[in-house]
Formats: sequence, C-alpha cells, structure tokens
Amino acid sequence: MKVLLVSEYFPPKVQGGGEISAYLLAKNLVKQGIRVHILTSKFDNQEEFEYNEDGIKIHRLLLTGEPNSFCGNMDRALSFDDSISSNKVKFFLHFHNFNIIHSMNSTSLPGVSRLEGKKVAHINSPVPFCPKGNLIYKGEECKGKCNLMKCMLSSREIGKMKNSFYLKYNPVFWWYLKAKQKALQNSLKHFDHIFPTSTHLKNKLIETGITKDKITILPNIVETEKFGYKKTNGKKLKILYLGAYIKSKGVWDLLLALQGVNFKYQCNFYGEGLLKQELKNYVEHYKLNVKINDKTNNIQKVINKHDVVVMPSIVPEAFGRIAIETMASGKIIIGRDRGGLKDIITDNKTGFLFDDVNELRELLGMISRNNIINKNVVMKEAQEYEGEKIAKKAIKVYKKILKCQTK
Repeated sequence: MKVLLVSEYFPPKVQGGGEISAYLLAKNLVKQGIRVHILTSKFDNQEEFEYNEDGIKIHRLLLTGEPNSFCGNMDRALSFDDSISSNKVKFFLHFHNFNIIHSMNSTSLPGVSRLEGKKVAHINSPVPFCPKGNLIYKGEECKGKCNLMKCMLSSREIGKMKNSFYLKYNPVFWWYLKAKQKALQNSLKHFDHIFPTSTHLKNKLIETGITKDKITILPNIVETEKFGYKKTNGKKLKILYLGAYIKSKGVWDLLLALQGVNFKYQCNFYGEGLLKQELKNYVEHYKLNVKINDKTNNIQKVINKHDVVVMPSIVPEAFGRIAIETMASGKIIIGRDRGGLKDIITDNKTGFLFDDVNELRELLGMISRNNIINKNVVMKEAQEYEGEKIAKKAIKVYKKILKCQTK
C-alpha cells in the first residue's frame, strides 16, 4: 500500500502538535510495511525532496507562510490551498499513483478534497467548527448558534493571534473567517473517511451532517516509551503548566487557584504567547511562587521535575498530548472537564478533572496532602497511545476503503 500524508508543516518545521502527529503516524505506518510519502511546504534552506532515516519520503512542493502573525496568515490564505491544486502537484500525484491520500490538518482539507483518489481527513482541531478556531465565546465554551459579530467584538484572541482593533471591527475580515469555515465544512463531504482525534470532535462532525459510518476516532500517537517515572525531591508540591500564554488556555485560572492556598508549592509555566508579560506582572504583584519561563523543547525532563501537570484550557482540547506524556511519566495530570481530555483522563483513576477555579484549588490541596494516584496504572493506560496500535487502526480503515473500491 502506498499512502500520501499531506501536512502544511512537517519536521523539522514544527508549529505545534499537528506536525508531531503527522511525523509519528508516518514513521509507524512505515514500520507496518506501508510506503509513506509526505507532501508539505518548502522553506528556506530545505531540499525539495528528502528520504529520511525513518524511511519516509518527503516532498516539499507546497507554499505557505508563518502562522503567528496577520501577514503570515495572509500568505497562508493566498498560497497554500492553491499550491495543493498546482500542476506541479498534479503531475506528482499522477506519477506516484497513491492508494490513499490522507489530509493531516484542517488547512489542507479544501485542497486535498479536490484531488482525485481515495481520501481520508484527520481532524485534530476545532477549526472546521468555529470561525475563530477555538469554540470560545466570552471566555467560556461556545455551545450555541454561532454569532460571529458578537463573538469577534468580545474576543481578545483569534486562535493564537491577537484580535487587534483592525480585525475586531472589520466586517470584511469577519466575512473571510466565516467563508473559510464554510469551505472547510463543505470539503469534509468529499472524503471517504474521517479521523477525529477525540469523541468531542466526532460529535462535532456528526452535528455538521457527517454520518457515523464515515467516522473513526484515531487518537494521536505518543512515544510513551521515551518517558518514565522519576521521583521528585522536597516538601513543596511541584506544579507544571505547558502551553500557550493565551487566555483561552486557562492560564489565569491556574494563577487564581494558587492564590491563598494553605500548602507549600512551586509552580513553573513553560510556553510563549501574548500574555507572557501580563502573567509575570500578575505573579510579581500577588507574590505567587510561580516562574514564567520560555517555551521548552525538553518535555520529558521538565515533567520529571514536577509532581503534577495542570491543563486548565477553556478551549475544548482536540486531544491532549501533554496529558498522555504526563501519564507515561507516572505523574498526576489535572485537566478541565471538556473536550478530548475526557477521553484520556479517567477521573480519580488516571488523573483528575475539574470545572472551575475552586475545584482546581481543592484538587491541588488534596494532592499536596495525599497522592492517591497509582503511577503503575497511569503508566499502563498511557501505552494505549503507542505507535503500533494507532498505525494498525489507521491501516484497517485504509484497507476497508480500498476494499469498497474494488467491489
């Protein structure tokens, strides 16, 4: 079987968990005997073709921009989708004759949907279901009918980007966001099968009219074998936050939960984003034992230095890679009771779920007095996300699609 994975970015160009997921799926499909090619974007000092050490053939034929600025996102909007439909790519597809074309992220959905052949879509974010890409309205999970104008006027962020004056009060930009979301949803109808990463995203797909028989939950792969338990020292509860410094990730809720606690703690934040300086000022003003650090690339080492990892995200997480990496390290994970985290964390068994600041504060206090999580149970549960199991699940669906083709 010959499979093409289409990903806007691909290692060593990494913007988030999506690129890591694409790489790990490709690597583990190769281990199962699948011939895997990657179609991705080209950046400066990169070769157009690369055959890497994992047996993955990488073709950098697409064009895009950087995602963390308005200008970069405009470059993406103007170039990426059209580059998938270019004559260069059409010739490439005709030459290779792939059995399956697998779109790995939301941005590639419209372009891939127009290609000929058997196609599957990977849904690993709420972008197809929300014009702003986060399913948040006035600081809470959005559950009602979308009113983009009200939402834009009350939002500080659009995804990870600041909602500036020129965007907030720009009807043309509102129209663009809504048209983009509609194009993403319409493109889903042209795929033979869809892989959401969680039950939450599966339910969102069903709400848009996708039938259950075309949906299979495919969690992202986590290299759990690279993680392991290491006991921390000291009498203070060591707390960790890993993620973006944006309001929708719940960073303020963790700081509020730490105010006025009656136990000794030490908390580290690792990340980057719009609120970095505000967070530092808040910590200094209220004299919290919290350090706001830059983003780290050594997740394993950082987790091992802490007792508990908190994922306070207001955004319903599409998956929760950090949660599984925490479990694989035998440490305690606390996550908000929504989104993909509900698939991963079994409350009071493999971690804890909370709804509000008071619950989070109580959980941290309880853990400081008595760690009741069995690390062996937690580490075993994390192994459900190892590469071989997930790759075999994907291959089973690929074969089902191809079998239907031959009937």
